[in-house]
Parts: sequence; structure tokens; C-alpha cells
Amino acid sequence: MIDEVCKNLLSDTSVKDNQITNALRHMITWLQWPKHVNLHLWIIRLCFGLAETGRLIILFEITSEMAATVAQKLWYRNIQSTVLQVLITLLLFNQSCPMAFHGIIPILEKAFDEVEEVDIKEELSRLVQTLIYMHPGYPELYHPLSALLAEYEVLSETCMQEMVKKYSVSVYNTSKKFTAFASQSKVEKRVDKVGLENLGNTCFLNSVVQALYNIDSFQSAILSSEMSSTPLLRGLQTVFAFLQLTQRASLSPHSFVKASLPTWFVEGEQQDSSEYMRFLLDSIHEETDKVNRQLPPQSEQKLLDYTLSFTGSDTVTTRCEKCSTMSSSHQKFYDISLHFDEESSNTDILDLTDMLGKAFKDENLVGDNQFYCNSCAGLQDATRSLSGFSLPSCLVLTLCRFSYNVKLNKHIKIRAPVQYPSNLEILNKKYMLNAVIVHSGTSLNGGHYYTYARSLSSPSGQWYLFNDSRVTPCASPAELSSKTCKNSRLSSDTPYLLFYTDMDSVPSTPLVGAMVNPTLRQLVVRDDLSLLREVQAAAERKSAEKKACQGNILSWYSYTDDDDNVPPGADNSIDLSGSRFIF
Repeated sequence: MIDEVCKNLLSDTSVKDNQITNALRHMITWLQWPKHVNLHLWIIRLCFGLAETGRLIILFEITSEMAATVAQKLWYRNIQSTVLQVLITLLLFNQSCPMAFHGIIPILEKAFDEVEEVDIKEELSRLVQTLIYMHPGYPELYHPLSALLAEYEVLSETCMQEMVKKYSVSVYNTSKKFTAFASQSKVEKRVDKVGLENLGNTCFLNSVVQALYNIDSFQSAILSSEMSSTPLLRGLQTVFAFLQLTQRASLSPHSFVKASLPTWFVEGEQQDSSEYMRFLLDSIHEETDKVNRQLPPQSEQKLLDYTLSFTGSDTVTTRCEKCSTMSSSHQKFYDISLHFDEESSNTDILDLTDMLGKAFKDENLVGDNQFYCNSCAGLQDATRSLSGFSLPSCLVLTLCRFSYNVKLNKHIKIRAPVQYPSNLEILNKKYMLNAVIVHSGTSLNGGHYYTYARSLSSPSGQWYLFNDSRVTPCASPAELSSKTCKNSRLSSDTPYLLFYTDMDSVPSTPLVGAMVNPTLRQLVVRDDLSLLREVQAAAERKSAEKKACQGNILSWYSYTDDDDNVPPGADNSIDLSGSRFIF
């Protein structure tokens, strides 16, 4: 009877969402009343019904508002078992945001003392273990609970995964009605990663942001810090927070694009991803340095310079061959440029370690490349050498594929394939391949950029292909590179920027669910609720359109539940993959 009544209630269009919300509030309040037998079953069935019909906003709002009320009812011994079942339902359905769970941690600590029955205590411990597993990355909050859990059986990861799966609800796939809408609106449920929309030849920017985001130490520092007072870093924090937490399949970072582009970049035109990366890091450094210069030397309010993990340095010494005068200068760099030999052809397979060896060798400045010697007051042959290297923890290698051809009077691309290793040792530092930005095309001012990247702290070590809004798991780019070298059809897809991370700087634990600044977290949570409203409103519009066309004499032919394909040129669907939220 409960199932039938709840089904009729939720399918009745005259019953509004606010009425269902108020009904749930009252039922939760009445839980401790002794005459209300099986009231918990009504609450639980309504929650599952709301999930099945895609009314997730009601679920999340009720959980946020009433979780503490439900948890406090664990102190009433005669209803502890039924209350715990309701609490399990509310908290495990609310998988996108940990704040409802975090808000009742003190109540749960007290509940372990109030509950006497062993079976209920065991069930409570299983719930808490699963919630900690579902919302990792908050050790300071979980420490008191962890101490209480020490005396209970450790729940296996498989059991916790099964519990999470039972209550797992996709924003885009909660019923047949929602599945149809999701398919038509080109929204794909994301697995682990979030894409970035191409806002008009912004793939050069998207590829850099995704590469930087997947460098664990950099991501962690950006997300765990206070909201920056500098606009560019604050924008990057916001983008990273959404890439970490959002329920959207992809994002449209309009504001960040506008704020981070160099003034000489023409909006809407393809640009150089290497140039953009250097400008972005340098601009963040300059913003930080400007604020710090205005503070007293010993001030504790000085901002951290997050670009230091990418900053290396060396000493350049030039020796005139005629007078032996030597001049030296200390320089900093965000990447090391690796040049191709003039005789390299587009079919020669080169090795990265050989190119690095040549980059560190002395350079003879002769012919058109002579050095101006102040002592000789003229151009002279000279030798340039590098020394005093200080390599960064995040080493970026740029394969300088674009050179100016005097005869053709234009920049051309050197498409010679380069094989690069997953592990690299330079100057006694051991690095692991973290990300690769690939340029596809034959021209500096055209083509397309995409990124291969992985989290080095992830146990799986899974690689992903970030191609603007589309993100897919893939094989190692080092393996793909060797295949590309043998495939002439893919010869225009060449590695351009290689990101290697010092093994000693890789965090020991995965960053999934790592501590995010509360202000950033709230921003994402508010947008997730907006997304739910958008999806629900769109599903309701689709349902209304279906009912409207049922009276049409041709409806039996033109509309079926399974007919979700739209004819070419007639796609009027709403894309909720990311463009509805602009930051």
C-alpha cells in the first residue's frame, strides 16, 4: 500500500513540490510519536520516489534542513532503529555535498554513547564509515569519529561501494523521462573528470588549465588556500574548484578566459599554448609579488607564490672567442625549450633524452648568430654555456616545433615525431610524466590543442584525454606517441608541451575530495542546486510538450518514449553540460 500511495502522490500533477517538502518535514518531526507506526517506511519510500522521478532538489533541501533533527532522534531509545534507517536514506542520497554530514558529526559522536543495542551501533558505524569513504579529505573533522570507530569491525571497500551505489543518483539519469532528456540535450554523465567548453578557439587555454589542474601538488595548494585577493589567482581557484566538485559535465569559464588572456591575443583567434602558459604563470607571480611588496617584510599576511613549483633557474655565461671576456647573467624560467636540428625531417623519429642533452651543451655563436662583445665593441664569435641549474618540482619541456621559414616568409611546423619516456632523470632528479599537451595541425596560427593528463597520486594511475568539453579515459600518451610515430595519418598530432613532476613532490594520497576552501565549496554547491533546478524544469517542459502532442492525430507516429533523436538542423534541445553557469 505504501508504494502505491507514494507512486500516486508523486505522479499527481496537482500536488506541488512545496507540498511534498512540507509533508516530509512533518513526517520527520512526528517520527518519535509512538502512535505513528511505520512512519519511517513512508519517509524512505518517498525519498526513493523523489530520486526515481528526478526531484532531487527536494531530497537535498530536506537533507540539509532536517539531517540534524533526524540525528537527534537517535537519543530516543524506542525509535533508534527506525530513525537510523531514515538517516541512512537521507545522507547516502546526498552524495554531491558533504556539508549535511559534516554538520551532524557532533550529534553522531553523542549517538554512539546514547545507543545501547549492539546491532544498531554496528549499523551506525557502517553508515559513518561509508560517509567518510564517500566524502574523503577532511581528517581534522573525522578524527573524533575515527577514534570511536576503532572498536568496530572495519567495513570493506566493496561493501561501502555497494551502499553508495544503492543510493547513487545521477543528475542526468534518474528515470526514463530524465534519460530521454539527457540524451537529447547532449549531456553525458561524467565519470571522474570535467571538461571545459571551447568558447571560440580557446582550446589552447583549455589544454593548459587541464594540465595544470592535474598536477597534484599545485592543485592542492590552489584549492586549500584562502580565497585570493588577486583577480587572476581567484579566477583560477574558482575554475579548479568547479573541476574538482561540480556535477556538471563541462564548464564555460568565460570570465577566466577574459581575465587571463594577454592584451595582444586577439579574442576568437587560435593562440600558442606555450606562450599562454608562460603568461599565466608570470601574471600570477606578478600579482602576488605586487601585493607582497606593499606589506612589511615580516608580515604574516604575505601571499604564497604558487608559481614557485614551476620556476627553475640557471646561469648563462658567454665567452668572447677574440678577447676571452666573459659575461654572466642569472635567469629564471618556467619551461625549457628544446629545439630541433635544421636537418631534422618530418619522418625522423627523435628521442627526448637526446634533445635534452643537446640543450645543456655549450652553444657556438657564429655566423648570423654572433655575439656583441662590449670589450671588442662589435660582433664576435662566442661560446654560450649554462650552469648552476636549479630545476623546479614541476618541469615543463617545450618542443619548439614552429620556426620561421625565410624562403616561404611564414612560420612552419616541424612535425618530426619525438618519443618521450614516462620516467625521466635529469641532474639527479627523478621525474614522472604528468601531462602532455598535443598540437594537431600544420600551422602555428591554426589547428587544435588537447591534453593527456593523470593524477600521479591516484592508485590507478589512469590517464585521461581532455579534448575541450569531452573527457575520456585513455592509454598512456607515451604508448600512444609510439603508435603515432608509425602512423602517417596522425603525423600532424605532435606533443608540444611535456609536464614532468618530481617524484618526491607527489602527494602520498589521492587528492579526490581534498579539502577545498569553504567559500569555493559553497559556490559550487549553489551552482549544483541551480543545475538540478535547470534539469528538473527542462524535464517538466518536455513532459508538458509530450502531453500537448498526445492530442495530435499524428502523435502515435511522431512521438514515442524511445524516439529521442532530433532531425539534423532541428535540434532545439537545451545544453546543460556547462554553458548555463558562467564564471
